[in-house]
Amino acid sequence: MELHQLRCFLAVIEEGGFNRATTRLHITQPALSYQIKQLEQEIGTRLCNRRPGGVTPTEAGRMLAHHAREVMETVRKATSALQE
Repeated sequence: MELHQLRCFLAVIEEGGFNRATTRLHITQPALSYQIKQLEQEIGTRLCNRRPGGVTPTEAGRMLAHHAREVMETVRKATSALQE
């Protein structure tokens, strides 16, 4: 599991879909889909329900999103402390 994958996953969940997440992340839709697919394969379960109206997290996705936000906050704090 990589930080980039977590950033991608959080963007999809927070934006409610792949299209808005690609705009936020400045990457292509195939690249974003690939990152989510790799993350799902590594974890061994589906993280998102993909529907015509958007994307919603599965139960596993909600759990991962909670932990991913904690990880990203820790990374942000560490980066900030190191830059001071």
